[in-house]
Amino acid sequence: MSSQVRERSPRLAGRSGAAALAALAVAHLFLLPLPSRTLHLLALLLGIGILLLFILLFRTNLQRLRAATLGALLITLRIALFGLPIPPVDVAALPAGVAAAEGEVRALLAPLRGAQRIVLDVSGVRVSVEAPPNPTLRVGDRISATLEYISQPPEVRERARVRGIQAAARTYSVTLLSRGGPLEWLRTRIGDDLERVIPAPAGGFAAAIVVGLRERVDERLADAFTATGLGHVVALSGWNVAITMAVADRALRRLPPRRRRWSLIIIALLYGLLAGASASVIRASVMSAAALVAAAGGRRGAGAVALAHAALALLILDPSIAYDAGFRLSALATAGLLAKSADWSRVAIQLTPRLPRPLQRPWSVIAEDVAVSIAAQAATIGVVIALFGRVALWSIPLTLLIAPLIPAATGAALLAILAGEVAPYLAGPLSLIPSALALPASALFRTAAGIAEAGAQLPLTDLVVPRHATFAVGAALSLIGLVALNRRAAPPTEQSAEPKIGISGRVSAAGGVAILLVSSLLSSSSAAAPGSLRISVLDVGQGDAILVELQGRRMLIDGGPDPARLSVELDALIPSWDRKIDVLVASHPHEDHLAGLPRLLDRYQIRSILGAETRGGGPASASWREILLNRQVTYHTVTTGTAFMLGSARLEVLWPDQAALKYEPADGGSALNNRSIVLRLDVSGFSALFTGDIESNVDALIARRLEGPVDMLKAPHHGSATASSRTLLQAADPRLSVISVGEKNSYGHPSSATIDRLGERGGAVLRTDLDGTVSVTVQSTGIKVTTDTSTSMMPTRAMIGMQRLWALGGTQVVDALWPPLQRLGADASAPAGCPLPAATIRAWPSQRILRYSSPGAMTSF
Repeated sequence: MSSQVRERSPRLAGRSGAAALAALAVAHLFLLPLPSRTLHLLALLLGIGILLLFILLFRTNLQRLRAATLGALLITLRIALFGLPIPPVDVAALPAGVAAAEGEVRALLAPLRGAQRIVLDVSGVRVSVEAPPNPTLRVGDRISATLEYISQPPEVRERARVRGIQAAARTYSVTLLSRGGPLEWLRTRIGDDLERVIPAPAGGFAAAIVVGLRERVDERLADAFTATGLGHVVALSGWNVAITMAVADRALRRLPPRRRRWSLIIIALLYGLLAGASASVIRASVMSAAALVAAAGGRRGAGAVALAHAALALLILDPSIAYDAGFRLSALATAGLLAKSADWSRVAIQLTPRLPRPLQRPWSVIAEDVAVSIAAQAATIGVVIALFGRVALWSIPLTLLIAPLIPAATGAALLAILAGEVAPYLAGPLSLIPSALALPASALFRTAAGIAEAGAQLPLTDLVVPRHATFAVGAALSLIGLVALNRRAAPPTEQSAEPKIGISGRVSAAGGVAILLVSSLLSSSSAAAPGSLRISVLDVGQGDAILVELQGRRMLIDGGPDPARLSVELDALIPSWDRKIDVLVASHPHEDHLAGLPRLLDRYQIRSILGAETRGGGPASASWREILLNRQVTYHTVTTGTAFMLGSARLEVLWPDQAALKYEPADGGSALNNRSIVLRLDVSGFSALFTGDIESNVDALIARRLEGPVDMLKAPHHGSATASSRTLLQAADPRLSVISVGEKNSYGHPSSATIDRLGERGGAVLRTDLDGTVSVTVQSTGIKVTTDTSTSMMPTRAMIGMQRLWALGGTQVVDALWPPLQRLGADASAPAGCPLPAATIRAWPSQRILRYSSPGAMTSF
């Protein structure tokens, strides 16, 4: 009889579970938006009532009810005596308007359209702040900024209040006063190392998984994880902690119980610290560690009791965590693992012989991880739907695909961190070593990210539950999960104690080699063909970033507004073992062209930087100036007439004139746009014009300097109404115009009138907001234009001219060739590039360790 009681008691953790559940219910009651006096009075009255009930039940045999009463009493007494650690609903005065502020960064939130989102503590008031991407902030940093406070709807303000946030604001400039502690420095350093050697977006995903830098996950990848119901993978919820602890528990099962318990405690603490030591991660680590350490002692039910005790203790310390989704998911995921991970792992192993023979060996490897994942999912899926109102139909099968990859990827990340540390110091053939060390982690994280991205394209991926039905659907699924988790499993048999089929080292090695080969092929296939010119107008949102590749040389013009998005686009085109850019052009210091560049220097080897105007601009411009002042970079100031070679292509600066740079820009808008560098590229049979953000009052000058039409035009200023005048378009007469513009941007770009003007002469017009990244590859057969949705071919202007001449008889072909092509033919035959005018280098006001090349040396890259 005692054995039966012992078997049944772990199901709801007995009295401990009843106390924790009652405490959770009462804590929710006190989170209602009540005035502070009413809340205090309610706590006193309810506490007195519960105390009387507890006294009445003290001598009864209703042990669970008595325990529940005690749990509720502890919460009411805590609130009555010490209040809630969140702002009261009737706070006297909240910040409003525009005000200068100084404070400490308490938390980093997910970025939004490239902007950083932080929680700033300003004199005890916590404010959610949307800030520009530069400088990159860390938890613990002290900053000053001018905050523009934002009015919020009541329901949004109430959700923020329960999370401890009292106001919301935005700022357009941040001054960094001091950095945070060594732990944040270490986490940032590890994240930088991972992103240096693992291609984006997988690199940011790795930083989120390994050290909790969730803000580094690309927004589009984060959307894919959310849409597929895999948000718990990157959110550092209880799923991550529970999976990590369960895997560690299984790996340490051969250790003696005492050493095993201490090892699990150390792993939990280290994971919590490296994952950011945020409140949610610490709570998840404490609950998971307490439960699994107790379970590791071998006493059945001890883990569930420890989990209940840990949850109750955390609720007493901070009753407001009852509202926190991370707390709920952490507790439920750990409970699911304790209830069924062992039983379902055994069932999963027993399935092995029933599968087709080719699947038996792979299944025997992942069976236990799959069971662990299903147990966590069954416990949390109802709450996820009730909280977020979404049903991801493919969530469980996709989780089953990703779950086995995460432990292996995390282990492989240790090699990637080492590779990231040594990568900046290795050049030439030695630079392949970091890529080789990081290849396993890169392959595994890229596979996991690819699963989420592919899953987001599946039909019926993300079903939105009607708002009025979220609670009902969530409750129903929670009930189904509860029944499944409480269903008694058959006792283990000797036959099922061990899997019948193992997996040989040869098969493991073959699988690992296959993943590495596929990852390597994906990286190498993205590179430009050795002999062709490829120009890619990258889809970086509302901004510009253009990659030019020819004969192994690369030039990047601008970096867009979002560092993470720029990394994703570049890493999709440049192999991870060849991260170098020969020429980096900063056309002008506006955020939508410059904000992505400061972090680029940490991930790519930059040979030379070209610029013209450096004054003005926003925080990205300030960060850029600081980089140029404090790092050893080769910087050239270029003006009209400067020319250089990129492989066999000749590039000439058509604007700005040196005289135009003598004075400060008259304003930070059109005047700064009109300081943009304008570049013309010519290679045998093809030409292109890159115009930055110049507006129509500069067009006449550019038109006079063009010396003939071009095949491709990067439309000026994102297709605005004040750019791309007919004067410029008649002179350029492009076969193809590309507008770099953000989807649904607030500026109304591109203008319909500008689109009409670009198409008047019969040329094609493409837009990055509709077509994605536009790649133009010049081949012997013509111009190949590739977008995210289509591929087409068109002849170059030179080819059309040749066809017309041959149609007329072809006797005067050489004499009648297009003049720029004639001029370029002579240039292309010159050995090692043509002699160029010396670049005039305008020194910075405080020129310290800038390393400039000597005049006349900027001839070839």
